[in-house]
Amino acid sequence: MPNTVNPTTQARSRHRSETIISMLIIVAISECDSLTGHVLSERWQIAFNLALMVPLLFMFFTSVRYILRTDELNRKIRIESLAIAGGMTALIAAIYMLLECMSIGFPRPHAAWTLFTFLFIDLIVTLLLRRRYK
Repeated sequence: MPNTVNPTTQARSRHRSETIISMLIIVAISECDSLTGHVLSERWQIAFNLALMVPLLFMFFTSVRYILRTDELNRKIRIESLAIAGGMTALIAAIYMLLECMSIGFPRPHAAWTLFTFLFIDLIVTLLLRRRYK
């Protein structure tokens, strides 16, 4: 009997390695931009920033491919987690927007905080859902 690998385990392993590679490319491009940003022209700085879109798009399509290749339970967990994280992120952004509009000194956060908030909530919800369904 041949030794077969679980397709979900194989998809998770591939997703993990592709995500790590994408993150390393993002860090490398960001570091090159920060090290050479003061020397390069504005066009090159724009090119570096646009180059960041390539690994980000790759990460997105890697995640979609993982969801499509995994089993029903993992697909359910990922989709529920993404839905809950998206809703919670929107709720937090709306509440903060209302507080910021009150002009009582709330700082205007960088847009990247939305992404970080979404990813953090997605991670926590994924861990909780995996524990729930085990």
